[in-house]
Amino acid sequence: MMSMILTAMPASALIGLPIGGFIATAFGWQGVFGFIGLVAATALVFLWLLPVDVGQPSSQRVGYREGLRRVLGDRTVLKVISVTLLWASAAGGSLTYVGQFFHERYNFSSDQIGLVLMVIGIVGIIATQMGARFVGKFGTRRAVLFGIACYGLAILLLPWTGAVPVSILVLGLWVFGSWFGLPAQTAIVSELSSGARGTVLSFNTSAQYLGNVIGPVISGFVLSVGNFPLFGLWGAFLAASAFGLALRVLPGRASRLT
Repeated sequence: MMSMILTAMPASALIGLPIGGFIATAFGWQGVFGFIGLVAATALVFLWLLPVDVGQPSSQRVGYREGLRRVLGDRTVLKVISVTLLWASAAGGSLTYVGQFFHERYNFSSDQIGLVLMVIGIVGIIATQMGARFVGKFGTRRAVLFGIACYGLAILLLPWTGAVPVSILVLGLWVFGSWFGLPAQTAIVSELSSGARGTVLSFNTSAQYLGNVIGPVISGFVLSVGNFPLFGLWGAFLAASAFGLALRVLPGRASRLT
């Protein structure tokens, strides 16, 4: 189920990124924000048309304060969410500057970069579906570890590529690793506390977005004082740290889909 839901995110990248690149070329970067506003308004209409969420019976509900207390008081939950934070800091920080890499290395324009970033959508859809099958056979923990390893290898290799097809192939490996392991990590988090599942998942999402805030700032500083090879080493270091933490704190008995 997590793979099915999260497939929508790379699918949206597959559609939105090339459109954004085309609009930026035709109307400037201001036009891209107008397009985003139009899409947001359309999404709001669809949300309004959704059926009303009945929710859980009052006897099964856990208040936000109680859910917060359970999350902050559970070291296992905090450790697992830390994997999400570290991984997001690595992936989010490096993804921000992929377009700059292709511009500097191959002099790509904004619309060309938009087409290259379609890899995120295409590979992401494939990876989420393959990840679900992998989890069914080998468990969520191994899926997360495999995903982080693929990303770490790709970010280390990308700055050293010198041909467009090779760079796109390595970028594909990077995207594959991220989307392969993300549904499994989310599934692990969702199973940590059945009584406060919503709060735990919200903390995990917050950790992911916090990583997407911290990562670009630090990675941008590394890139400004060094170059893309140093940038790749930094991303690989973060990936290795996330891998080591995941190896230590994720449930040792990998859960399997039934």
